[in-house]
Amino acid sequence: MKKIVLPLIAVTAIGAIAPKLVGSQLNTSLNDVVAHINNMPGYQATLSNVETTWFNTTADIAIKLEVPSYNPASDDQAAQESVNFAVNIDFDASHGPLLLGQHSGLGWVGWTATVQGEQWREHAQWVLESPIYQLTSTMGLFGSHNFSDQMPKVSINEGEQSLLSFSGYQGHGTYNGKALVYAGMSETVTASMPQFELKGENLSFEMDMQASIQQALEQGFYDSLSKLNLAKLVVNSGEDNQTTELKNAYISAATTIDDEKTLGSLAMSYGVDEIDVDSFHGEDIALDMEFNNISADVLKAWQKFAEQLTGVDPEQMQLKMQEFGKEHLLTLLVAEPQINITSLRATLVQGKVVSNIHASLVGIDALPMNLENIGFWASHALMNGKIEGDKAAIEFVASKMMKQQMMTDPQAQEMTEEELDQMAMQQTQGMLGMLAQQGMVTASETNYISVLKFEKRELTVNDKVIPLPIPEA
Repeated sequence: MKKIVLPLIAVTAIGAIAPKLVGSQLNTSLNDVVAHINNMPGYQATLSNVETTWFNTTADIAIKLEVPSYNPASDDQAAQESVNFAVNIDFDASHGPLLLGQHSGLGWVGWTATVQGEQWREHAQWVLESPIYQLTSTMGLFGSHNFSDQMPKVSINEGEQSLLSFSGYQGHGTYNGKALVYAGMSETVTASMPQFELKGENLSFEMDMQASIQQALEQGFYDSLSKLNLAKLVVNSGEDNQTTELKNAYISAATTIDDEKTLGSLAMSYGVDEIDVDSFHGEDIALDMEFNNISADVLKAWQKFAEQLTGVDPEQMQLKMQEFGKEHLLTLLVAEPQINITSLRATLVQGKVVSNIHASLVGIDALPMNLENIGFWASHALMNGKIEGDKAAIEFVASKMMKQQMMTDPQAQEMTEEELDQMAMQQTQGMLGMLAQQGMVTASETNYISVLKFEKRELTVNDKVIPLPIPEA
């Protein structure tokens, strides 16, 4: 009998005491979150009306974001004042292991953070008695978190005309103390104003963070993937109702850190699968970039330094940033940082254009007395790259750039669009022909190519040395 009774007594005792322990830890966590927000530049958070019972905690959190509107050219005090954005959050939590109320079930804690947003109803409309934003999370008995957030359908109207319509947002994710995975989606957003209409479809966000929240806040670098994607965007603008249509426009980012937790990398991609603007059509237009060998220690120092910039005027901020650079620049450079454009590409009706460039600073173990010594930086710089593409595509892109330059000439205002296009193409072909004669561009019947290299203070293009006015280090 004792073998049955004693475990039952232990379980009952844990069930009775646990809610109080959970409530105490929850209060500590709330204060930690507020403290962290206050350490972020421009943010101010306050925690108030905290009430904790055996099975429940409620609190109010107010967050303000101060955006400087400093204008050094104005003596008007009003122009120097900051613009403040504020949001109030209602926090409600249930303590486990037996959760009650809206978080009912088994778990250590269930909580909801709600932004009512009533002060915005004079500008926007959404379902009555529904908050503008709500985040709900439950921590299970084995320490895993399941959370979701949502926004209702929101519209902004002017009389009977709809200026903005947002279909709402739903997201969900999990967190196990070592990794956070999240995905969210909004179906549509539309906007309408004089000479402007916009419609976006299926805006999604995904994130996979392989680190604890504490590690993410303290380390700066960790292994992660994130992507923001818009499946379709159509914009009609101007008096002629010009239409721009994008399909699968995206921004993605990936961060990594080495096994020793000393060097991190960041890779970013900006692109669109298809774009149509009147008669122009392009596919797979993208820019892929990498920032490699970034000192994790310098990033940590920057995070702490940034916490001290709240309320600092621009002149003092510039001095402080210079001081930070002097203290940490060498550590950053010793790691031999790299900035790479791994791909800048486009597929046009006329053909493909592809380019890349890789740049780094190497072999630096001491800084020069004068940081503006161009010779010093040139002696430690490495670069190589390539620009190539189908002949018609290169000429098309270059002629469009040439046309933009020509349009700054008042005489060009008297020319027709067709005349401008023709002259821009003639000048472009002439320029590319001249560069080919000089060896700067290798031309064939079908394509152009230029191979760039900078090493030992010497720049070469297609193996031809290009003199540069670089002083001695």
